Amino acid sequence: MFNKEITVKKQMMATLIFIVVILVGLFVPVLVGKPEYKQSVESVMFFAAIIMTLYILAFTNKKWDDILKAGIKSIQDVVPGFLILLVIGPLIAGFIMSGLIPMLIYYGIKLIHPRLIYLMALILPVIFSIFTGMSWGSGATIGIVMMGVGTALGANPAIVAGAVVSGAYFGDKLSPISAATNIAAMACKVDLYDHVGSMVWTTGPATLISIVIYTICGFIFPATNTNLNTPEVVALLQDLSGIFNFNVFLLIPLVIVLFGSLWKKPAIPVLIVATIISFLNAIIFQNFSFAQVLTGFNSGFKLNMVNWYSYSQPVDGEVYILGYFERGGFWNFGSLLAILVIILFAVGILKSINAMTVTAATIFKKCKSRASIIIASIITGFVLIATTANGGACSFLLAEIWGKKYDEYNIDRRVLSRTSEDTGTLLEVLMPWTPAGIFFATTLGVSTADYAIWAVMNWITPFVAITLAITGIGTYKHLSAKKIENAEV
Repeated sequence: MFNKEITVKKQMMATLIFIVVILVGLFVPVLVGKPEYKQSVESVMFFAAIIMTLYILAFTNKKWDDILKAGIKSIQDVVPGFLILLVIGPLIAGFIMSGLIPMLIYYGIKLIHPRLIYLMALILPVIFSIFTGMSWGSGATIGIVMMGVGTALGANPAIVAGAVVSGAYFGDKLSPISAATNIAAMACKVDLYDHVGSMVWTTGPATLISIVIYTICGFIFPATNTNLNTPEVVALLQDLSGIFNFNVFLLIPLVIVLFGSLWKKPAIPVLIVATIISFLNAIIFQNFSFAQVLTGFNSGFKLNMVNWYSYSQPVDGEVYILGYFERGGFWNFGSLLAILVIILFAVGILKSINAMTVTAATIFKKCKSRASIIIASIITGFVLIATTANGGACSFLLAEIWGKKYDEYNIDRRVLSRTSEDTGTLLEVLMPWTPAGIFFATTLGVSTADYAIWAVMNWITPFVAITLAITGIGTYKHLSAKKIENAEV
C-alpha cells in the first residue's frame, strides 16, 4: 500500500482538481464554441464534489465520514443566510402587493432624469445599504425598484444592474452594521472602525471613478424613453395608479427595515415584521383578499390576481414592463437553496484536508517585500472567493494564511482586513457560481456575465488596492498591540 498521509502535494492537487472542473464545466464549452455542452453551476459543483471525494478517499487517510462531516459543517455555517433568503422572497411579494415598490417606481419615473438613471442606480442602493448593512437586502428592495424604473425608461438593463450591485456593495462594505464588515474585522483581529476607515482608501477612489463612468454612460448609452409621455410609459403609470392606491403609510415596512438595521436588531425578525405589515397593507389599502395574500406569500404576486382594473396586455415584439412585477414569494429562491447546498458541500470537501489554505501559503511563500505580500494576499483573496464562494470563509482563510506574515513584516492588519473585503466581499457577486452571483442574477433579472463588467466599483477596487500596495499609500504601519487585544475581547 502507498502512503496515505496528507501531504502538501495532495492538498494542492485537490485544489487544482476543483479549479479545473469549474473551468471546464463553466467556461471551456463557451470558449471552444460548444455552448450546448456548458453545464449549470450546480452540475459542475456536483461533478467537482464527486471527483474530489474519490481523490481524497483514494490518496489520503480521510474516511467518508470525515468528508461528509466537513461538507455538512460547510452548509451549517451559512444556515442563517438560508433563512434570510426564505424571508426575502415573501418580503418582495409583500412590498409589491402592498403597493410600496410600485409607488416608488411610479414616482421614480416622474422624478429621475433619464440621463441620470445609471448614476441614481448607484447612489440610491448606496444609501439603503449603508443604513441597513445588507447588500442582498438592498438588491432585493431598492435594486428591484431601480430595475423597474430603468426598464420603464428604456435604459440598458446590464448597466442599471451593474450600478445597483456597485451601490449595494459599497454600503455593505462600509456600513459598521454589515455582517461582512464585522466578520472581516473579527477574522483579522482589527477594531471595527479602524477596518472601516482603512477601506475608504480603496473603496473611495473606486467609487469616485464609478460615479464618473455612470454619469458618462447616461450620455453614451442613453435611456430610449427620454420622453416620459411615450405610450409605453404613460400606460405603465396609468396601470400602476389604477392597480394600486398610493399613500405614505405604505412606507412603514421600509422604515422598519431601515431603523431595525440602525438599532442593530436581528435581521430575520425585522424582515418578518416588515413582511407581515406589508401584507396587512395589501389588504387594508389595496384590493387584495386574504386568500390572495396567502398565495402571494407562497408564490409571489401575479397580475391575474387583479380583477378590479383592466391593465395593459403584452404586445408581441415589445417589452412588457408590467410583467416585471410578477415576482417574490416563499419559493422565489427555492431552487437557489438547492444550488447553494451543493456549492457549499463541495467547498467543505476541500476543507476536509485543508487544501485551499495550504495551497495558497505554498505558492506565495517566497513573498518577502511589503508590496509583494500585500499583492499576494489580494491574489489569494481572489482565488479563495473563487473556490470557496463564501465571503466569510474568505476572510477567515485569508487571515489564517497571511496574518502572521503581515505581523512579521510590520504591515498593519487593517490592510489585510480591507483586502479580504476588496476581494471576498466585492468579487463574489461577479462570479456566476457563487451564492451572491446567483442571488443578484435571479433578483435583478440580469445574468452575472452581463452585469459584471458594469459593476465598476466591485472590480476596480482590487486594482486600486494593488496601486496602493506598489506606491505604499494607505498601507499603515503595524497596528498597536493594544488595539489588537481590544479587538479580540
